[in-house]
Amino acid sequence: MRGIHRDDLDGRETGNPAPGRRPRGSFPLLAAALLLVLLLPGSAAAHLQGYGFAYADQPSQPSYTASLVHSYNDGGGDITITRSGPGVYSVSFEGLGSVGSGGGHVQVTSTDPGSRYCNVASWGSSTANVRCYDLLGNLADGRFNVLVLRPGPELSDYAFAWVSNPTAASSTPGGTYLYNPGTGGSATVTRHRAGSYTIRFDDLETIGDGPRVDLVTAYNSDARCQVDGQLIDGFNVRCHSPLGYAVDTLFAALAMRTGSDDDGWSFARVEDPYSFGYTLFGDEGYNAGGAADPTVDHPSTGVWHLEWPGLDAIGVNLGSVQVSADAFFDRQCGVDPEDGDSVTVRCFDAAGLPAEAEFQLLFLKPPLKVFLRDFAFAFANDNISGPFPYAPPAGNRRNPIGSGTIEIDRVSTGRYTVEFVGTDEWGGSGHVQVSAMGFTSNYCNVETSYDEWAEVRCFDRLGSLADTHFNVVQVKPSAQEDAVAFARADQPFSASYAPNAAYSRNPGGGPITITRSGAGSYNVDFDGFANIGDGGGNAQVSAFGLTNGRCQVSSWGYDNANVRCFNIFGNAVDIPFNVMLTHADLNDEALAYVWSNQSTLASFTPSAIWSYQTGNGAIAGARIATGRYTISFSGFGDQGLGSGLPLVSTYGSIDAICNPYFWTGTAVGVACFDNAGNAVDRRFSLLYLKDFTNTVLEGTYIPAPEPGFASGALVGALGLLASRRRRRDRARVDASVR
Repeated sequence: MRGIHRDDLDGRETGNPAPGRRPRGSFPLLAAALLLVLLLPGSAAAHLQGYGFAYADQPSQPSYTASLVHSYNDGGGDITITRSGPGVYSVSFEGLGSVGSGGGHVQVTSTDPGSRYCNVASWGSSTANVRCYDLLGNLADGRFNVLVLRPGPELSDYAFAWVSNPTAASSTPGGTYLYNPGTGGSATVTRHRAGSYTIRFDDLETIGDGPRVDLVTAYNSDARCQVDGQLIDGFNVRCHSPLGYAVDTLFAALAMRTGSDDDGWSFARVEDPYSFGYTLFGDEGYNAGGAADPTVDHPSTGVWHLEWPGLDAIGVNLGSVQVSADAFFDRQCGVDPEDGDSVTVRCFDAAGLPAEAEFQLLFLKPPLKVFLRDFAFAFANDNISGPFPYAPPAGNRRNPIGSGTIEIDRVSTGRYTVEFVGTDEWGGSGHVQVSAMGFTSNYCNVETSYDEWAEVRCFDRLGSLADTHFNVVQVKPSAQEDAVAFARADQPFSASYAPNAAYSRNPGGGPITITRSGAGSYNVDFDGFANIGDGGGNAQVSAFGLTNGRCQVSSWGYDNANVRCFNIFGNAVDIPFNVMLTHADLNDEALAYVWSNQSTLASFTPSAIWSYQTGNGAIAGARIATGRYTISFSGFGDQGLGSGLPLVSTYGSIDAICNPYFWTGTAVGVACFDNAGNAVDRRFSLLYLKDFTNTVLEGTYIPAPEPGFASGALVGALGLLASRRRRRDRARVDASVR
């Protein structure tokens, strides 16, 4: 329970040390670097950089995994809800503790209003503890929505505080459970009388650029807390006992502002609870769906139906709602499960009878994410078809341009063309990597690539053209700075040269230099790339041209890669090649990679510096037999669409052939052979990509709905996150270092 600010069973408060960080030093939503988005004039940074929410809908179950229909976890892992007694629950967001920083914040809303209400009991970096009560204040099983916020390094459009001294006439919340990006940066709480407070966040009006919604929940108490009027820099809070009397209690307060940059959440402030139906204008409501202003229908006492036209078209799922009554008298409000663009709110008095009440509501959905890494991929699974082209399997292809079409054509034995239709619109000639696929010693090279085309040649171990399944990835230079560098090394006999700029890319801004140190031995240096992204990254190499030789990575560093090339007999030979370095960055919604550095151990944990996966789950390696390995990525099945596609490059200075031979979405199998076709233990570099987009609209990639999900877009927060650039040692990583 380290890092959790909580009440132990005996009521004592424990410490709240700062949460741990990713081994690679990354910050939220996936690993840190530079993400540039559609920043409108005057807009602030998108506010949700690290968060999770869940709908706890099985109140009597001892433990279960939250449904993805109404749940989301920026940490990438599972959301587990555990019941330890009547009305006592723990909601764990796997991996969320490594997203964002500080102590964070929690809000809770009952979905059994009238008979149950729920409060936060405590929370930590990735866990929220919740307690639900009946109308008399007795612990009782109940359903609820829970929201956890963990601010990222970029200033966010909200402020929150944990009010831990409710009997003081005046207090100043602080520590890791206060967040206020306003210019003042602090907060004050004034107690007027029992259960009556005003919380003010210094310069709250400077946060964001739009209207605001305020929420409050009682903390570690059977009291009920509600908003009682909004102020320019804060709001009033009233708390009542189960019988409706004013009572002092700890509480958690949240003020959220919206604006032109907020793409994944909506809100409503219903200040006319007696009208039968009307439209929320101006600061009364905000609709991220953008189709029209939200509307309110009031069919009966204490019941309101709210709708945000077009909201169901965004987000990965149906979303989550938090609501607080906004009234002087004791009122409790809750929600029915939301359906993507609408929600029903129910409010009750202390006796559990339907009652009219003003209220404030936040409707949160995982927003659209701008993905700046321009890549497409395909699994060529029909190696003998012809003369007509075919489309690769739906779960193993990605082309977010235009219609998303990919066509693969077998020209002749072992020769193929792959057309990523429309990717010529990305600009630049781009870069291609290829891996043979299957339990085979066959291998594949890039014959050539240009615009939207890639031509591939595959060989048996003796260098004869052979029909072979393969995986192919196309990368294009991004208009924005991303964390992929690549080069075509097409002057194999030159001592030192700069590669053709049309087929090369270095977002670090420096020159690319290729140096030959001997027959078939090269170093490719991307000057400045060490400052981009995070971690040691990943290297992939493919031989290029009409050669039947093969190339592999012999070592790599933060901004360079060493490459060895061989002929079919395993002798060093000078041939052209393509090389690509990938760092983790904030754009990574469905990326994993690993340096498999232990070739003989039955099980091993790959080096953290040279391994990464979206969601921050565990990575484990296993040797199944000689030359056969399985790399498992815990939680990666929750990322992206389908099972994706892996690339593998053999690692080391001895010629070998390593290929992926299966993958499941959470694991990749790799088989390695020597040049005689015998299974052999070898190290290798693995890059694993998944799809999460299928089209482009005015330069913005619109996420595709995941099969089996409700309508909407894939997860991710649209945001501007500052680059955490840091200069790393430019030390080359070679076999002696690793």
